[in-house]
Amino acid sequence: MKAMKRVLAVALACVLLCGLLPAFASADTAESGAIVLSDAAGNPGDTVTVDLEIVSNPGVIGLRVIKPVFDETVLELKETQVIDDERWMLGEGGRIIFDTYPEAAPVGIVATYTFEILEDAEPGTTEISVELEAANLDEEMVDFTVDPSEVTVIGPAIIKSTTVMFDGKIHVRFDFLVPDTLKNLDGAYVSFEVKGAEVQRTPVTEGSAGAGGVTMFYLPVMIPEFADMITVKFHDADGRVLRIENSRGEDFTERVIYSAKTYAERMMVNGRTETERTLAKALYDYGTAAQIYFQYGEWEGLTVDSSVSDVPLADIAPYASVKSGTMPEGLTGGGMRLYFESDNTLRVTFKLDGSHPASYYTFKLDGKTVKAKSSSATECYIDVKNIPGPELSKTHAVSISDGTNTYTLTLSALSYAYIQAAKTVPELQNLGKALYLYAMATEAYFA
Repeated sequence: MKAMKRVLAVALACVLLCGLLPAFASADTAESGAIVLSDAAGNPGDTVTVDLEIVSNPGVIGLRVIKPVFDETVLELKETQVIDDERWMLGEGGRIIFDTYPEAAPVGIVATYTFEILEDAEPGTTEISVELEAANLDEEMVDFTVDPSEVTVIGPAIIKSTTVMFDGKIHVRFDFLVPDTLKNLDGAYVSFEVKGAEVQRTPVTEGSAGAGGVTMFYLPVMIPEFADMITVKFHDADGRVLRIENSRGEDFTERVIYSAKTYAERMMVNGRTETERTLAKALYDYGTAAQIYFQYGEWEGLTVDSSVSDVPLADIAPYASVKSGTMPEGLTGGGMRLYFESDNTLRVTFKLDGSHPASYYTFKLDGKTVKAKSSSATECYIDVKNIPGPELSKTHAVSISDGTNTYTLTLSALSYAYIQAAKTVPELQNLGKALYLYAMATEAYFA
């Protein structure tokens, strides 16, 4: 008897697949089930996949998906795949039928549709649903609720401009017109790649609003990295690359590439004012000197312009550090370092003889009490952080006191430049002089 029912079930499946039976025989309706179609997103021309998942099954053993329902002016069905080839059969146009007699079909993903988003599809959202019929072992009709797929047709991001910012950190900035479909796409992000490796990921929602409706995305760079070419891409939550175009509608998905050096080379020639052109040249010289000194990137064969090496030391001498007061007990000396980060950090160090820990002393930065950090038992330091280009010459007073004697260093980032320029090693001299010229240029530009 079971064998006979199995034969009949398979025969029924074949009839349903061929479309010769408009509905299951019984008019009785049992408890309903539920199907969910997964969401998807892509650019025009992309292929996307949508899963058909049974999330609730009240005993269905036979089900016919008559067809997927979608807007054929937006999508084209390319392929239908079933998870279990032994229980499912496929027909044309995405029709599916399965038979799991005598057991109810398991819940889970049972099929996947592949769609192509048409090239002329407009940005927005469109739904995919299915028409279906189902029956249980008692030949009762079973209703299914269908949660349709929402497919987002993502409009391209339009690259508008690229530039470099100097008012805080050195940033390479990329300006895009970002469509709402991309802004509202969950998990979408912008990647910044250098030398083929991702160095930063910024959610699209964290871009900064700019004039003319653009959204601005920034990558801070350290000065030795100023020649590194930065590639910018947009991605969905799964990491898939999304389309970028220029203002003429040309595909720029793999072509948004820029660097601080590119900016400097362009603005040295095309800057609108002499001050702007001078800043661009100072950035170029500063970056080149840093590449050579740190032997970073393609530094071999680079040379520093004579306008840098010819800077008289006397021009930088007024920025030398000034020492005042009396050294507290246990203090043996002090010094400074400059960390060439995107926002520059001036580190003032104090050498101790070990008779007292750093916590024994009171430290002040520009009159405010601060806590020194210990790098070893005989050295501690105070950091002056986030020094933008226009403030590289700004002086800071750093003091250490034991309650009886106070020792103060008055200095700026250009105090470090003077120390390097006064040395005999050409690479250090040029780094100090280039830093000085860059500071003067940014001060003039932002005056």
